[in-house]
Amino acid sequence: MKGLRLGARVFSLISSPQQVFFRQGLHQTSIYLFSEKTKKQDTQKNDQKQEKAQQKEQKEEQEKKETQKKQEEKIESLDESHEDKLHRVEQFYGKQIEKLENQIKDQKEKIHDQIKLINQLEASNKDHNSKIKELRDALKAEIEEQELQQKRILKEKEQLKVFAISNFAKELLEVQDNLERAIGSTTDKPENNPLLEGVVMTHSILEKVYKKFGVQKMDIVGKKFDPNFHESLFQVEDPEKEPGTICYVAQDGYVIGERVLRPAKVGVVKQQQ
Repeated sequence: MKGLRLGARVFSLISSPQQVFFRQGLHQTSIYLFSEKTKKQDTQKNDQKQEKAQQKEQKEEQEKKETQKKQEEKIESLDESHEDKLHRVEQFYGKQIEKLENQIKDQKEKIHDQIKLINQLEASNKDHNSKIKELRDALKAEIEEQELQQKRILKEKEQLKVFAISNFAKELLEVQDNLERAIGSTTDKPENNPLLEGVVMTHSILEKVYKKFGVQKMDIVGKKFDPNFHESLFQVEDPEKEPGTICYVAQDGYVIGERVLRPAKVGVVKQQQ
């Protein structure tokens, strides 16, 4: 403003042409000063804006740093907390694992002892089973021997029994034959002939005695001739009967058990030529 006043005073002292020129210079000076002022103001505004922007950036940067620091502290705190928890978990489960390992070790030792005991029992059982088998085999052999001996004794007993009565039975066979011939030689009825009745009664008693001691009459008519049981007296031609079969009994044969007491005397059908 002081410059403008000074310019106005100077302007009043000069002539018109000079005033025009001066006015133009003054105008240009004013424009220049205004422009410089405007530039200065713009520069100040820009500086202020830059300063504010820098302050804002610094503030934001500071806030970022503080936020990052807080996050780092929080993360560090979380890490410490997690590490502490992890350590406690490891300690807890470490104790549990150690306890389980000890239990497994004890179980293995018990199982090993049980297996050892089982092996001992199996070995002992093998010895016992072997001894039991030997005793069983010996007992079985002894029982079989006793059974065989019993069979031999029974057989010998039967043979002795047969031998003891064979001679007596042979002598009675002649009595049997005579009684049968006497009964067959008459046509009288026993109730009408006291003597014949006594003969029939004696014959009946004798048959009961034979049956009691196992003496049996051979039933051989029509059967094959067997020289072990039969004695052939003659041969007969008979086309209606099979050759080699017994067709006539001259004297009855008797057996006692499996032993021939007396062979039967028979007639045999002759072989056809």
